[in-house]
Amino acid sequence: EHAAAVQRVRGMMVNEEPREATESEKLVDALVAFFANAARTEAGCSAFLDKGSLLDKIVTEFTRNPSPHLFDCWQHGATVLMNVSQMERGRKVILKKSDGILGKIQPMLREGSDIRRYGVAGAIRNVCFERDFAWWLINEANVIDTICYPLCGPEGFDLDDKQGMTPEYWLEGIDKVREPDAEVRMLLVEAILLLCASGRRSREELRKRQVYPVIKVLDLSEESEEVSNKIDECVQYLMRDEEGEESDSPVEILDEDALSHGKVLKPKPGESYDDVD
Repeated sequence: EHAAAVQRVRGMMVNEEPREATESEKLVDALVAFFANAARTEAGCSAFLDKGSLLDKIVTEFTRNPSPHLFDCWQHGATVLMNVSQMERGRKVILKKSDGILGKIQPMLREGSDIRRYGVAGAIRNVCFERDFAWWLINEANVIDTICYPLCGPEGFDLDDKQGMTPEYWLEGIDKVREPDAEVRMLLVEAILLLCASGRRSREELRKRQVYPVIKVLDLSEESEEVSNKIDECVQYLMRDEEGEESDSPVEILDEDALSHGKVLKPKPGESYDDVD
């Protein structure tokens, strides 16, 4: 009965006009943005992680499917997760299997909000620094599909490339839309690069999952030189001769300050996130 009720409500909202945010929604939005800014420093991250119930609340509310007709007052929860995952402790919280946070946030990469997609892409990129979790990320958490799906576009793939590839990458045909934000694409390609650098087993699995054709086709249409350069680094890993190779260090492949500065949110004119009590 509950499921049927939800479907009826969704059906009623199809033709509903978007409305302005309520005052309470604006307050929640400002509070979550304030938390996101606070979490961009190590001290802020630590204080935030010490209050586990607050993080749980944000994850719970953030991962509810937002209606396109309502103001998304929890969208900055993505930035909280990205900033918290700067720290190893924060990454371990997101990777904790019993809490299932990673699995909850992965679908958010397909949401309409740029803020949601950017923050979730950043959190996924950050957890890929944990090379001890690489096998689990690839084989159990299935982050490869989460990462690669947004990188696929309408171009399609050769028949040979489809062997071993998740059909979802190409089944939509010319209607498939690639992630439009270059910053999000960069984070996703960096996540692939980190997984490539986590070891030979990871690279072999990425090859088996046909990640190379995905980034090869992406590069053909990529307008950002920075993203294209990062794709080239992935290609060097995936096409390398593995004979005699053991493993690689993921910390050497991204700028050393890649995790040291979290996303900073700037308030809109007339607003101050620092003034929220």
